[in-house]
Amino acid sequence: MLAKTDFLIGLDAKTREAFKKTFDAMSEWRDETTASTERYAERVFDTFAVAARGVGWPESLINTTKAQVLQASKMQTQMMDRLMETWQDQLKSPVSPSQFSGKFTQGASGTGLDNAMANPVQFWMQATQMWQKNWSDAMALWMGGKPYRR
Repeated sequence: MLAKTDFLIGLDAKTREAFKKTFDAMSEWRDETTASTERYAERVFDTFAVAARGVGWPESLINTTKAQVLQASKMQTQMMDRLMETWQDQLKSPVSPSQFSGKFTQGASGTGLDNAMANPVQFWMQATQMWQKNWSDAMALWMGGKPYRR
């Protein structure tokens, strides 16, 4: 990801090296996450679908589960890319870091990243709650009950 390092020239050697190592590690992590998803998704979801059908899950629930898990993986990769892009932009910019924090969410609208970069813990907590609610509703419908609504 860090092909051009011109923007690191104004930094001292220790900071420049730390940024290079950080970008390399983030890039490797992102690439491994993507490769892992590609490597395991088909096998996992094929066997999951067989198991889920075996206990009577409807196809819509199986497909929704697959879509949600794949979307979560995609969002993780997008967050990593966005974070690295923001760091690069900040390093190129004369604006102080405190004035730059708004860049984390600029342009993220519609990608699910609006607040994720500003508060990643809250983002993951909300994602988990949404996932639990969807599963709870799906299981309630499957069991013949009514979905739980707050």
